[in-house]
Amino acid sequence: MTICVRYTKDLIVYERFLRFINVSQKQDANALSTAIIHFFKTNKINVPVVAQAYDGASVMAGKFNGVQTKIKTEYPYAIYTHCMAHRINLVVLDMCKLVKETRIVFNCLESLYVYFSHPSNNIKFKEVQEELGIKKTLLTRLSDTRWNCRAKNCTSVKSNFKAIITVLKNEIDSSNNKDALQAIGILSILKKPSFFIHLLILEEVLQIINVLNTRLQNKGATLGSAINLIEGIIKTFESLRVETEFQKIWNNIINFAESNNLDLLTTVNDHCAKRQKKQPKNLNDFYVFTTTTMNSEPQNLNESNQTDIYHKSCTDYYQVIDCIVTNLKKRFSPESLKMASSIDSFHKLNYDLSKYFIEHYK
Repeated sequence: MTICVRYTKDLIVYERFLRFINVSQKQDANALSTAIIHFFKTNKINVPVVAQAYDGASVMAGKFNGVQTKIKTEYPYAIYTHCMAHRINLVVLDMCKLVKETRIVFNCLESLYVYFSHPSNNIKFKEVQEELGIKKTLLTRLSDTRWNCRAKNCTSVKSNFKAIITVLKNEIDSSNNKDALQAIGILSILKKPSFFIHLLILEEVLQIINVLNTRLQNKGATLGSAINLIEGIIKTFESLRVETEFQKIWNNIINFAESNNLDLLTTVNDHCAKRQKKQPKNLNDFYVFTTTTMNSEPQNLNESNQTDIYHKSCTDYYQVIDCIVTNLKKRFSPESLKMASSIDSFHKLNYDLSKYFIEHYK
């Protein structure tokens, strides 16, 4: 476990690393909190502890039995703060848990990174990019601790889609080794409507929230200064949860499919087409003029299937929006925002607006 401290001297904030503590034998809340308190007392660090910050793991952040709660028994004024940028990343991780299609997209993006991380495949990728006149961009590894890498990867795959497809097809046509098998698997996923539909949905959504992530990762950023932006992002997502907004994304999806020769109905026609009815064998010797079932008017299956895909995609879009809004409100609760705003006001020596913070430490 790493112990770092932040303190002020002459109104200048300093951050210092103190020591690694061996907690390999036990990592529950009691063991970790005891180790922290023991370290402070052993090293005679007898200063007021007014805040504590960890990640969102339950053992650290638990409201009743977490480390932050146990530290408060020794240092009552130590407000727990969850890392701001980490909160944003947890929003997308929660979304992946709840929305199956987003997991599939990100798993495929990771597979693409692994495939093109091989030097030979990367060289082919750059050559095809140059042939197609596409700006050379790299596919980066997805990280559970960096939100913006997901937004960048979605944009990168979208803009390099033709180059990626070309490299994979060339690999399949010219090779019989395991790389060809891997290319076949990735290519089959990329061509599925469920993949590129949700790729474009995620790109649109992640680009919006990436504005907040960039702001929170600024060196001088505070949660209080980002309050208006947080509230604005939430309102933006709420306003996007209408069919007219999804229609704009759907138009982009159609254009993307046409420009890349992708069939929106590929999987639907394979799995959703109705089974052709056959006449029962016991009626072979009879003339059948009509059946007892009601015949519906002939319909355009392609048009019907595309409508089904549209409504399914729209529902998934709403689910993504709902998940993000719910988690943003959860991660940035009104109480935490109020405290952050009050702290910012305290720094500006505004007594009236910093009362909430002052009352906490009375």
